[in-house]
Amino acid sequence: MVYKIKNIDEAFISHNSVRTNYRKYYNWFNNQNYSNLTKKKSEAFKFFKDTGITFKVYSENTDNENLIPFDIIPRIINRREWDKIVKGITQRVIAINLFLNDIYTNQEIINSGIIPISLLKNNSAFFPEMMGLTPPNKIFNHISGIDLIKTEKNNFYVLEDNVRVPSGVSYMIENRDIMMKLFPDLFSKYAVTDNRDYPGKLSKILKNCSPLKRKKRT
Repeated sequence: MVYKIKNIDEAFISHNSVRTNYRKYYNWFNNQNYSNLTKKKSEAFKFFKDTGITFKVYSENTDNENLIPFDIIPRIINRREWDKIVKGITQRVIAINLFLNDIYTNQEIINSGIIPISLLKNNSAFFPEMMGLTPPNKIFNHISGIDLIKTEKNNFYVLEDNVRVPSGVSYMIENRDIMMKLFPDLFSKYAVTDNRDYPGKLSKILKNCSPLKRKKRT
């Protein structure tokens, strides 16, 4: 099945019409000194380099480290859109976990002919040694990184599901921190949801899935 993805300008409806999410930002941006914005963007990249906030593309066969992407034009998602994303991603993560539970137990998805056995046997990510093993709380994917793109006003598509310990969260947190340091006046115009509680929430989730905690309960 082939999907035709529609391009969308998230900030503008037309040349003279700004989308609701970006009206405050657009007004703020038009009142900025552009040379000052360029200077602050350079400061951000210098901060990332000095503090070692980099990533490596292993397929490039080089030892060079790349600076994380940074843009002074943020992607603004309103509460209604975010609630929709949370609902969809939650459903997707549950489905992925149920799939992994099935693959390593009864394999009903194969027995019913939904996917061919060849997809499993020829997949290097499948480990037969895991057959019959039930992890604590039956959770296989403790962390999921879901890559999204926005295709229309209220539509999002999934590009990729990362359940192999995604590492992009640190970039998200650092991006937000440096943006707040460089442009505190911009944040005063939006009720931005704080993301600094992520490490604490992640720690709580992993502790709840710990085999040691499970043994204590029994």
